[in-house]
Amino acid sequence: MAEIDLYLIAGQSNAAGFTKVRDAEALYGIAPALREGFDHVLYAGNARADADQWKRLINRDVAWCPTRLGLGAHHDGYMGPEAGMAVVLSKRYNAESGRYAGLIKLAHGGTSLLEKRVGSNVFGNWCPPSLAKEQGIAWEGDPITGELYRLLLAQLERNARELQQRGFDRLHLKGMYWMQGCNNRTLPMEYKHAFAHFAADIRADAARVMERLTGIGGGAAAMQIFVGTLSQTFFLDNAETEEKVNIPFIEMQRSLEKEIENCHTVDNAAYAICRWHTCLADREALGTDCGHWNQADAFEIGKNVGNAILTYCK
Repeated sequence: MAEIDLYLIAGQSNAAGFTKVRDAEALYGIAPALREGFDHVLYAGNARADADQWKRLINRDVAWCPTRLGLGAHHDGYMGPEAGMAVVLSKRYNAESGRYAGLIKLAHGGTSLLEKRVGSNVFGNWCPPSLAKEQGIAWEGDPITGELYRLLLAQLERNARELQQRGFDRLHLKGMYWMQGCNNRTLPMEYKHAFAHFAADIRADAARVMERLTGIGGGAAAMQIFVGTLSQTFFLDNAETEEKVNIPFIEMQRSLEKEIENCHTVDNAAYAICRWHTCLADREALGTDCGHWNQADAFEIGKNVGNAILTYCK
């Protein structure tokens, strides 16, 4: 009998992984296993790049493999939080302990938790079913409303079945890292309301998926949710963006753990992404670009997620 603990990674581009790997050897020096992958921390999923590439990527899921560097939205040249997560999770999940973890990702850049149908959302947003019902919005079968939410559940079910076929007969859904909000940062109170719906819905629906697979809920009904905050300097498009847009949204994100059971903040605010000087023309990118972290910070953030998992997921 083989047992595996599952962790979801979901959200928009900083979950998908838009961080350019500029010095792979530096990370291999820290964690050599990132080159070939951690054998006991497995990865599968779909990190979608953008709307133009959506249809080409939809059938290009990454099959189960040891978690390694280069599993971001543009594949080998990019990374997401999974790299740092694997380094930390390997303290628990390794050959000596005999324990396995499985990371399942479904993320798409530029997408909304609220009902939004423009930009990258033309191929789906994250609107949860109970929020759509409350607002009188058609949800079931709509090609946009809630499509990413449904695809995440489908990704979970497909990848979990694949693990069963590999001989893992005891599956436990322990947690989810939710890295999203950039698309909704001007609407913190609307987001807070929507997230409460999302947390309740995704736990209930994921539990139903796990029950179909295992006969029990697999822990999903009470899974830990780790909310990654925005960077305080995310995409500074004017001199007031940080103070009037980003900081209020981050404060709202931090408050979620006080109001939602088994919800925890992974505070990314201090990891700078860009710097405002005097005008848009001289805005300075400190990350891969003005919306995505650099290699060192993305790696540290992933480690922070891993440490939060080890703390709250037993």
